[in-house]
Amino acid sequence: MSLDYPEYEELRKKSRFLGLLWRLGDMGTYFGLIGAIASPLMVINNQFANRKTPLPWNKAIEFGLISILFFVVVFLSAGQLKCFAIERGKKLKSKS
Repeated sequence: MSLDYPEYEELRKKSRFLGLLWRLGDMGTYFGLIGAIASPLMVINNQFANRKTPLPWNKAIEFGLISILFFVVVFLSAGQLKCFAIERGKKLKSKS
């Protein structure tokens, strides 16, 4: 569970849509974080476990860096989505 889950509870009471955005952002941050950590490990595992035709090391490193970059972008984008939902919820609170 996220440490800012109580903020989600308040946000959900105000707007279902902002609650959905917060949840998507929360899941995306975990997906991006776990993917960025696991992708180089999977590339290294493929290099050592694949006995038939492993990738050349330069291609494997290139693939590993591209996958890390992809998951970091997912992580940052999801974090921005979550922050957007929280900020929008605070503006809804100040209007009421």
